[in-house]
Amino acid sequence: MRKLGAEHLPQITDLLTLAFYNDHGARYFIFERGRDFRRQLRAWLAASWPMIKAAGTPVYGITQGDRVLASAVALPPWTGFTRRQIYGWLLRVAWGSGVISAWRTWRNTRAIQRYLPKEPHYVVALLGVHPSMKSHGLARVLLDEIHRQSDADPYSTGVLLQTENPNNFRMYEHFGYERIRRVRTGPITIHLMFRSHRPRGE
Repeated sequence: MRKLGAEHLPQITDLLTLAFYNDHGARYFIFERGRDFRRQLRAWLAASWPMIKAAGTPVYGITQGDRVLASAVALPPWTGFTRRQIYGWLLRVAWGSGVISAWRTWRNTRAIQRYLPKEPHYVVALLGVHPSMKSHGLARVLLDEIHRQSDADPYSTGVLLQTENPNNFRMYEHFGYERIRRVRTGPITIHLMFRSHRPRGE
């Protein structure tokens, strides 16, 4: 596992497009009838990179030669975005994925914000594994690094992630996460899961 640079972003975007292509939540938030979902999804992901760059947070990846097999981004507790940055992000989503996609993305973001823990915490913004590498423990390697950063940060109380896929519960619970909230947005139920800070030695 290592930090990936800007030169890897196109490949990471392709990886995440494959990872989320069959995700029912992604399809609800992004897909518009009559459009190519793969292109919409790729554009939606690409629209997020300027925000991640602005946050100054690293993009981690697991590689094999020049091939990116898995990647993750976690936003630290001090991350904050200006209204201009948020509006720019939504405009990029609207331009690349469509107005409906941008509206659903914004509605989902606002719905979740109401229930986020008040204490400082890390947020897993993106986590994807190439479909051919599922069940190889790559997600665990990436999450372990995020957990290590959070546990070493005196300002962090833990790590938050979200999933719309109930099949992921057992995996995340195995990694120490607990479900703290269900959030209904449209036909999708989003499950917020939190792993509490663990001091070194525990």
